[in-house]
Amino acid sequence: FFDRHSSTDEKINELPRYLSHFSGCPADLVRLDATPGYFTYAAKIPKQIKEVYTSLGIDTNELKFLLILRDPAYRLISAYEHYHRTGFIPETKTLNDIVEQGLARYAVASKKAAEKGRLYSAEGDMIGRGVYAPHIRRWFQVFQSHQFLILTLEQLMRDTAGTMAHVQQFLGLPQVDLSSLKHSNKGRYELPQMPENLVDFYAPHNEELLKLKDEHPEAFLDTPQNRFGF
Repeated sequence: FFDRHSSTDEKINELPRYLSHFSGCPADLVRLDATPGYFTYAAKIPKQIKEVYTSLGIDTNELKFLLILRDPAYRLISAYEHYHRTGFIPETKTLNDIVEQGLARYAVASKKAAEKGRLYSAEGDMIGRGVYAPHIRRWFQVFQSHQFLILTLEQLMRDTAGTMAHVQQFLGLPQVDLSSLKHSNKGRYELPQMPENLVDFYAPHNEELLKLKDEHPEAFLDTPQNRFGF
């Protein structure tokens, strides 16, 4: 909903349609809008979310945001395999083709955005969507950092029950034992060789993410038993 290209006023007018998706949820249950679309897309999304909820008379300081990140290099491979399987990427294009072209395109687009004094949105950009720290900082400019719980897929895989306990606590939900939770929606493919230039590209951006974690430890899941990281 919030990643649609429309103004705040238009979104307020469209709100009944959006809320109708939650009409079957009892009022005493927590409602979640789960999407990867809001995080790195248009820069106006955090601001529009705040404005729309403010128009409803809701204290936006009470909103909570759960962000699950994946090692950006493996996230790109997963996206490549998905788009390859669904025909969005032609069979003739290899992973190395996508990486080479994507890195070149990102360099040009991010430079142009910087020259205009704005953050590159990375909408539809398989490379840019893995540059996490600048986008998190943008969200922190609109909402308080303690409103976020940021964790990694690797943490969730290492300790599913423990990680989900933190998620439930953050969301104010009663603790439920999820140790027997089964993985679902799991894609199966033979992992290709990791392009070295992709790893090299993301290395400084991952370091920037760790610096951000140190600046805002309240926003990140990072325990001695399950450290934040990829």
